[in-house]
Amino acid sequence: MKGYKIFRNNSPYTDGRIWKTKTKAKNHIKHIIKNNSLAQRRQTMFINLKVKVVTLNQREEKEMKQAKDFIYS
Repeated sequence: MKGYKIFRNNSPYTDGRIWKTKTKAKNHIKHIIKNNSLAQRRQTMFINLKVKVVTLNQREEKEMKQAKDFIYS
């Protein structure tokens, strides 16, 4: 099973969530952009966010099957 994490371009930043689908992760990025000004996003480093595929370990797979949208890693 695979999950999707949000990363900042060329940085180890991640928000700690593993999303079930790529579209839900992308929608989260859109909501971050919509709800925060550019200055606020620069301050919190929410710029150049990308979605990447990650492989899950056994514990995360069990949690993902029970979760609705995402789990915290």
